[in-house]
Amino acid sequence: MKPKELRELTDDELRTELGDQEKALFNLRWRKVTERVAGLAELHKVRKDIARIKTIVAERERAAKV
Repeated sequence: MKPKELRELTDDELRTELGDQEKALFNLRWRKVTERVAGLAELHKVRKDIARIKTIVAERERAAKV
């Protein structure tokens, strides 16, 4: 997802999306080990999405403290 789309989500939706992305990352890693993944682009994309979500969550937590 794009950062703009992620910023429009609520905190609960972000946490749900984070959980989904972490499950997807686990599944991709498992497929990589068993050599059933064609390319690593999807793995890279999922890791980037997880980082984006964690960044947005951290920004919101810092803004709430101020």
